[in-house]
Amino acid sequence: MLTYSLCYLDGKLVSSSIIFELLGVLPKLQELYLEFLWCEFLEDGAKKRSPTTFPCLKTLKLLAINLENGIMLSCAFEMIKSFPNLQTLEITPSYEDEKAAICPLDVDYNTLGMLQLRSVVFTYIKASESEVCLIKYLLACSPFLKKDCYSSPQLSSAR
Repeated sequence: MLTYSLCYLDGKLVSSSIIFELLGVLPKLQELYLEFLWCEFLEDGAKKRSPTTFPCLKTLKLLAINLENGIMLSCAFEMIKSFPNLQTLEITPSYEDEKAAICPLDVDYNTLGMLQLRSVVFTYIKASESEVCLIKYLLACSPFLKKDCYSSPQLSSAR
């Protein structure tokens, strides 16, 4: 298992290609926890695809990822697609501002490969357009999904 806080990178500027480069030196990694706290994503990495897949990764946790940021959302999609045997996904979004999604993705669900996901947990979602887009993708591409759990701050504060 590797837990890595991306805020420790020099300058805190991140791109999906930097993340895949880090993963490239750990091809047998099975669990990965990435914390995106205080990270700024480089725009040039938003459209880049992963050069390879990582078949050994089974568990991915994305912590403090701002899914309202189109570049981070694109990176999340790219990571999930690059882990064909991913079984457990946990996402805890952060909300750095109250703006709507910067650029929700247009996803053609017919062209996507099937995922091996069995468990998906979203903690503290707001059901924004970008989050709903990601959830629809996960549901459309995960025929083996046994558990999906979504919690929102509104539900938590109502209890």
